[in-house]
Amino acid sequence: MSGKGKGFVFRYGSLTPSIVLFAAAVFWFLIFFLQTDGYAWSDERKIVLGIFSLGAAYLLIDNGIKLIKRLTSRTHQYLIITPLYVIDIENNDVSFWNLEQLVKADNIKWEDHRSVQTSEIVLKFDNGEKKINVGDIDTAERTVEEIEYLKKKYVESTVRNDFEYLDANDDFLGFETSTVETKRNFDYGFAFQAGKIAASLLLAAGVMFAGLSLNNYFDDKLSWQSAQSIDRASSYRNYVQTHPDGRWTADADEKLKSLYDSAEQKYRASLNKGFDEKAVEAISEILKYAKETKNYRVKVEFAKDIKIPPNIEGRIERRV
Repeated sequence: MSGKGKGFVFRYGSLTPSIVLFAAAVFWFLIFFLQTDGYAWSDERKIVLGIFSLGAAYLLIDNGIKLIKRLTSRTHQYLIITPLYVIDIENNDVSFWNLEQLVKADNIKWEDHRSVQTSEIVLKFDNGEKKINVGDIDTAERTVEEIEYLKKKYVESTVRNDFEYLDANDDFLGFETSTVETKRNFDYGFAFQAGKIAASLLLAAGVMFAGLSLNNYFDDKLSWQSAQSIDRASSYRNYVQTHPDGRWTADADEKLKSLYDSAEQKYRASLNKGFDEKAVEAISEILKYAKETKNYRVKVEFAKDIKIPPNIEGRIERRV
């Protein structure tokens, strides 16, 4: 660069925020998978987990890219303000704005949680803004005044065609025109942002698929263990109804058949002498029907069979 005028250099872009956000995203996914070892998630819970996972996926990808770029970069992040330009060096990317694009320079004061006053310089351009944290408030105020002065002088020199001043402070004088472009967009480009969003959606979808698969596995396992602990026909029926494709559905069916066979054996063993054979066979058929069809609700109707003997009047008279 050939500019000789006074300028300012600010180093920015600490790795700490990216590390914290990246770690927070990783921690969320850890918590997410720790929640899978229970009964099936409700639809409302799935929606909440999906939203949080999408946000965590974006933080993971966005900050992961920032960390990789910083760790593989040969430079750091600097914002250089010269008499003609605002130059942004971000890792291996260099871009700049003419001072005529600078709409306003503000000094914003604020206090942190420890009541320590600090300041932030905000450079507002015609297509976005840049923020620089400055610890000393007085330094920030003087810097903003100097920036406004440099902008004013740049505009005046341009209007007066003061090429001596412009050439003496042109940091890109001598560069090929094709290699120097004024930055018109603050982000990495629409395509890059869209790519990060698409990657976040894919990552979140993959995480949700894996989480739901694990949750279904644990729900199936816990439901089967619950059915075994109760060890009643109703518990096995409930497992089969709620988990028709469960890993232990066949075992539940076999257990149900065994329970119905055992019930029939106990029933026959409890019969008194002189029992009604037809009634016993009817009960056995009901149990067999329930066992084979899995239709456990059987409607039983008793038909009235009232026959009046032809000599009923004579019998009544004799008793009287």
